[in-house]
Amino acid sequence: MKWLIWCLEMRKERFWDLYYDFNNVISLAPGPSPWYLLEEQPKLLSKYGTLKWQEVENHAGFVILTTPFEETLAIFNNHCYIQDMSGSRFLNWHEPKIHKFNDPKHAVILHILDADKLADITNVGEMCEEMNKNAINIHFNNNALVDIFYIPQGLKVGTNEIDIPNEFKEINELLILALLKPIKWGKTAADTIMNMVIYDVKPKENIIEVIPQDWFNNGPYDFAWQAPWRVARDPKTGKIFGNGTRIGNFILDKTGRNVETWV
Repeated sequence: MKWLIWCLEMRKERFWDLYYDFNNVISLAPGPSPWYLLEEQPKLLSKYGTLKWQEVENHAGFVILTTPFEETLAIFNNHCYIQDMSGSRFLNWHEPKIHKFNDPKHAVILHILDADKLADITNVGEMCEEMNKNAINIHFNNNALVDIFYIPQGLKVGTNEIDIPNEFKEINELLILALLKPIKWGKTAADTIMNMVIYDVKPKENIIEVIPQDWFNNGPYDFAWQAPWRVARDPKTGKIFGNGTRIGNFILDKTGRNVETWV
């Protein structure tokens, strides 16, 4: 009996150690707007001071980046991701809105912006309406754009060599959850063809590895309501940790294609 109790206690301790490690790792992973930006309030520094994130009244799904003096510097539609970079620069990435364009040219669009060069936007409400109408994910003063990079559709599964602009090369690795190609919707979830992958972007090596998420694509999920949203690599094990909406916390196996453990 003492041996059984000891085993159970050790198992419980290992679980909490894993849970602690998981939370530390996943907390560093950007999540999608509006939820992540409003809840986590990722800090961006600028000549204006520390910038703030606010929802837009009467425009669901939109988030604005503002100065401490309530000047609006950028507008983000839903499912934009933000990651801080050096100085006043930050990274934004998003997928084109495929519900408007069934065959977008790019799988993911990445911008590097300089917060110091963002300028006040006065017609926020009108811009939100224009962005919805034309399926635009982000609006900002073009002078703030440092560089842009497009992940093309149709990359092969595995390693792809692709030229990545030098401005992105301060980033060692970027894990992006996105679609390899548009979803082929069926009448039911069983008839729907899901194409979720992780784009493992390594700018310094000019490499993008495409890792299909077989566990999700072939799983018993309602793709309209369930999805992975955030992923990050554990520096200790090299494995990918992730979570999402209505699916829980997971750790992928060494292939990155299947769930090894639910946390």
